[in-house]
Amino acid sequence: MAAPPSAVDSPRCALITGASGGIGRATAQTLAAARWQLVITDLDAGALDAMKPALLAAGAPSVDGVVGDVTDAALPVRLAAATAKVGAPVRGLVNCAGVIDGTALEALSDERWQQVFDINVTSQFRVTRALAPQLRAAGDAAVVNLSSILGVHAGHNMPAYCMTKAAIVGLTKSMAVDFAADGVRVNALCPGGIDTHMPRSLLAQLGIAEETFYANIPDFVGRQLIKRLGRADEVAQFIAFLLSDHASFITGAALPIDGGWAAW
Repeated sequence: MAAPPSAVDSPRCALITGASGGIGRATAQTLAAARWQLVITDLDAGALDAMKPALLAAGAPSVDGVVGDVTDAALPVRLAAATAKVGAPVRGLVNCAGVIDGTALEALSDERWQQVFDINVTSQFRVTRALAPQLRAAGDAAVVNLSSILGVHAGHNMPAYCMTKAAIVGLTKSMAVDFAADGVRVNALCPGGIDTHMPRSLLAQLGIAEETFYANIPDFVGRQLIKRLGRADEVAQFIAFLLSDHASFITGAALPIDGGWAAW
């Protein structure tokens, strides 16, 4: 039987949240090279503006930036309006915005617990809900929710972070069931130690100088079979695969890209 025609042959739009972060930026670059029309969103207006020329040069037919905070309940409506204006079917959504937290249980305030949940989980729920009509209308669409290997394997003194990343796995499976009849696939990606700003920010939370980051890599990769940090572009290539027709039989999964962390 012949393979289905690839969406690359026709216009298609993807929305990426947290687009100026390490994985978000690499994902935008990878999708631009595959000629996706992009809507990117982040808190940092300057970073979004700086990304646009490179994404257009890489091959994106269009790039629209929406500045906003993913904890703002009004942002998803603005994002849905931005994707609707592109004029191409919304076949990709990458919920990449997130925050790490290394606060121990006894020190974790109610406010911080809620803040981490709102950034990591509620934002994915709200953005996906807002884009659901466009995703359903497009058909043959895919959503990738960024979880973490710490959503399925607990980390030390990280209850808020581990809880939210586990919640994303549950949310993903529920969305996959609810979207299936309309041909929309939903998967969670569970990275291990990736060389981005996020692990550096964890060191800062723990009061460890950032210049010692590479000296602390053994702590980040201690459980991994591949003893190095992953690269953002490696994660981005996996995301691009999950959005593509090549992953047409994959939905409702929590997929590790973790250097072998989950093998233990």
